[in-house]
Amino acid sequence: ATDNGLTVDFTSALAAALAKDGSAVISNRLAGRDPAFRQHKQARITYVYDGVRKTITIKEHATFKIPFVVQNTDPVPDWEWRGNDILAWQPLTATLTTASGAVRRLAAEPSAAVAVNGAWSATFPVDWYTGGTAKREVEFTTLASWTAQSDPDIRFFSGTATYKKRVAYAPTKVGVRTILDLGEVKNFAAVTVNGKTFPVLWKPPYRVDITDALDAKADAFTLEVKVTNLWPNRLIGDDALPPDCEWKGSVRNGVKEIGVKEIPQWVKDGKRSPTGRHTFTTWRHWAKDESLLPSGLLGPVFIRTAEIAREGKAGL
Repeated sequence: ATDNGLTVDFTSALAAALAKDGSAVISNRLAGRDPAFRQHKQARITYVYDGVRKTITIKEHATFKIPFVVQNTDPVPDWEWRGNDILAWQPLTATLTTASGAVRRLAAEPSAAVAVNGAWSATFPVDWYTGGTAKREVEFTTLASWTAQSDPDIRFFSGTATYKKRVAYAPTKVGVRTILDLGEVKNFAAVTVNGKTFPVLWKPPYRVDITDALDAKADAFTLEVKVTNLWPNRLIGDDALPPDCEWKGSVRNGVKEIGVKEIPQWVKDGKRSPTGRHTFTTWRHWAKDESLLPSGLLGPVFIRTAEIAREGKAGL
């Protein structure tokens, strides 16, 4: 793109270049011609990586390379105190010496974690802004950010979506704690197992002890996870629609100082936006050309077991 609005679509050429070594120099060669002789040009590239959609702008002659991103999840502890007991997440042996001098030799052998694979169904309330009850149900064959969806009602969704799944699992030992590990979540999660709802998880690690909700005689359980993201994605999506108010201000030193010029009449009347926008704010924090924030249940999801270390184990 250039300052005078000239654009060239070089999607296919860029994809072919990236297929070779994962990088490409943004130049006239990719465009197939010089769309604007002796003018500074830049490329606007939208791509999806690891389930996250991003849009970036790169100057002419700069090198574009999709970054290698590793999801950061909190490591599982080897063990932790649970009251006066040692709760072992990994196999361990331990020797405890009390204040009186008594010695206890303990051991635990919790089972390995089990991955929760397969498809998930997710339901989105797509007309929450009207007070309606219409919903959109999507099947995630693999967990990914909502922003990777082609449906704009989901890609720009801000609110709470509900994931449901029947999980095959049967406890293998008596007295073992079963932990549901959701992996990465953007941004809040409320877990319900067999109808029992647990406190909201609002920061890592997104793990919850679901032992008391399991049926010891069953070989599966019903899992529901309500995930709530942040508001920016809906604001970014709305900003791509026709404006429904006037703004004043500018960006100064990288800080947006843009506010609404006047509260529009449709807001005062308590009506919907005439342009179909879902939201209204008095300050323009987010614009249509900004990158969406990863949202949803991203995983990977595991069932982990943790065992109270006991005396009398073999080998002690």
